[in-house]
Amino acid sequence: MERFYIPFNHKIGNITLIIYPAKDENPLKNIIKSEPEIIQNLNKLYSKNKGLNTGTYHIVFIWSYQKKLMFDVWIHDIESATESGPLIDCLTFKEFELSTDTGIASGDSIFVLGREDELRRQSSNLDSYLNRMIIIPNFPGDFKPTIRF
Repeated sequence: MERFYIPFNHKIGNITLIIYPAKDENPLKNIIKSEPEIIQNLNKLYSKNKGLNTGTYHIVFIWSYQKKLMFDVWIHDIESATESGPLIDCLTFKEFELSTDTGIASGDSIFVLGREDELRRQSSNLDSYLNRMIIIPNFPGDFKPTIRF
């Protein structure tokens, strides 16, 4: 069963976002109806939370929890990279406000982050890695996203 829709990009300032809309037991489609609406909500999130304007790129999981819009923003900082990869921070937002009571989505998200890291390491440069119009990570069988949001 697919857990996410096909990831896509959006740029806010100098930061490229890789966006994974959730397609699971808490359907995001019950809250947001289109990709442009996702972009509109991300623009609102980043404009309300100026502290998000850090790092080189972000991987954003957008999902619903108790019929509330949720964002897990994984901030990757290439400039502060070590041999094991970029430094990473994660912030979770509920309805555009920083959330400290819901935790970070796990399981599937962690799996995706691992596949994203594999793709980043295999890519010839950061620009080609970040462009989801060209390539997405290699996901096995039923996990591979096949439809757009």
